[in-house]
Amino acid sequence: MVPIFGHLSPAPNPFGGRPLWIELLFTIVLAPLYETLIFQWAIMKLLHGPLRRSSLFAGTASTILFRLGHGLTDWRAFSLIVTSVALAAVFAIESRRAGFAYLAAVSTHGLFNGLVIGRHWP
Repeated sequence: MVPIFGHLSPAPNPFGGRPLWIELLFTIVLAPLYETLIFQWAIMKLLHGPLRRSSLFAGTASTILFRLGHGLTDWRAFSLIVTSVALAAVFAIESRRAGFAYLAAVSTHGLFNGLVIGRHWP
């Protein structure tokens, strides 16, 4: 495989040697909770609310910071950008509808992470 965005990032599995349920708990439940809190709720609410920026600007800033926060430099970086755009869109749409934006984004994020784990299941 020819690396389009550079070589694979040297990212060892932080859950190596631990029970599978710990990896699932962190990846499907805890990571979406805190990442959505930081990258969608805090950033988008701050930019769109008090700073009065457009939803597009807030979503773009959220996407860029989400991508940088993960530090990937290979093909996974593109996948992460697409995922982040989707999560920002879910959050923005639910915010406009006066729905449960945080819960919707966390659920979508957890579902995505679960699908990624399922795809790479041995």
